[in-house]
Amino acid sequence: MKKLLSLFLAGALAFSMLAPAALAEDVATAEPVTAAATAETAAEPTPAPTVAPTAAPTATPTATPAPTEKAVGTAETAALDAYNLLVYFNANGGSVNPNSKRVSYEYTYGEMPTPQRTGYKFLGWYDQEDNKILSDTHVWRKYEHTLWAKWEQSTVKVNLDANGGNVSPNQITPTVDQNYNNLPNPTRGGYNFLGWYTDRTGGTKVDNNTKVTNKNEHTLYAHWVNIAQVYNFVTRLYRICFNREPDGTGLTNWTNVLLNGSQTGAQ
Repeated sequence: MKKLLSLFLAGALAFSMLAPAALAEDVATAEPVTAAATAETAAEPTPAPTVAPTAAPTATPTATPAPTEKAVGTAETAALDAYNLLVYFNANGGSVNPNSKRVSYEYTYGEMPTPQRTGYKFLGWYDQEDNKILSDTHVWRKYEHTLWAKWEQSTVKVNLDANGGNVSPNQITPTVDQNYNNLPNPTRGGYNFLGWYTDRTGGTKVDNNTKVTNKNEHTLYAHWVNIAQVYNFVTRLYRICFNREPDGTGLTNWTNVLLNGSQTGAQ
């Protein structure tokens, strides 16, 4: 054991004495590093670090919002509605069917309904500014609007038959659904005029306060009573009923009653 320890210490001492000399020799014999070599080494590009590919992020699906109904009256809907807007027809005292139709801005109104009103003539459709609207009139409003019917009272031709007498004028044109008004009084010698009637004999009496209900051309006839026949009738009445001649007052009164057509016995 002591022998081994002596050998180890001797080897270590020898190494410590030889190592510095060997190290100095290696330094002396090594090739010097030149500036050029240093520059060349510096010029060599340093390779870019390898980056591991990153997976593209997965997009999270987003629910598509349901379309919302546009509020009526917005500028967007107004532009669309201008090409599909309603026009209303106000018959203005009459009747009309249909009472509306759809039209488009900048296009013509097209065919429009014809209203009806008894006793009136339809003059046309008018807007709120009193402009007449025809089928070829262009729509310049971009919103719903109303057209109004304009009317003119219609008249009817009425012929006057004097029925044995004379009358002037012999024709009038009263307004339907209004009174006849201004009916002339015919004349006939020896006769008293009883009034105008719808038939030559009998019929319905018509006067200035009678409303015109017949919108077609028609004729009124004069009815008469013979004055001499009335006097004779009254005279006979007195002789038979009173057994005497009529006095002046009684004859006049009864004659006037019969001439007015309000007493039986008038012809």
